[in-house]
Amino acid sequence: LAGNLTIGNMSGGGSGNAVVHLGGDNQIADSSAIRFDSGNGAASGGNNGNNGYFKLMGFSDTIRSISDYTASGVIENMESELINSSGTLTLNLVGGETANYNGFMRNRLGGSGTGVLNLALTGNGTQWLSLNNISFTGATTIGAGTGLVLGNTANFVSDITNNGTLTYNVS
Repeated sequence: LAGNLTIGNMSGGGSGNAVVHLGGDNQIADSSAIRFDSGNGAASGGNNGNNGYFKLMGFSDTIRSISDYTASGVIENMESELINSSGTLTLNLVGGETANYNGFMRNRLGGSGTGVLNLALTGNGTQWLSLNNISFTGATTIGAGTGLVLGNTANFVSDITNNGTLTYNVS
């Protein structure tokens, strides 16, 4: 897939869930950003079921960045499928660019699959992960020159390998 990917159409009047899941490794161009437009900013409980899902399904991909200002986007390895392979989302952040994501990041919603979500950050930009729905247990790796800001992420439990800049922003 070339070009940026918007998951959901809430701002255009759309409703319901929008789901994108990988069917293999490296399906999205490394220069593409994923943006979630799937809720009204009230998180999943108050958005009438308008969630956008990006499921790795045990595969790995590199993209430019992730953004969600609705608190309704979901990035996960699987929802309730039986996936026993871990998936890695690599963010190759562009220098001088800051991306903000405040949705869900988790291994899975339910089911018995053992695969987890891993996150790797490379490049020279900065990625924010905010709010209490960032709860995946796979590894987080921050490359040299890359920034990760964790904002009010009380449920963040991933082990971090930090070769870049890690900032905790709690209020």
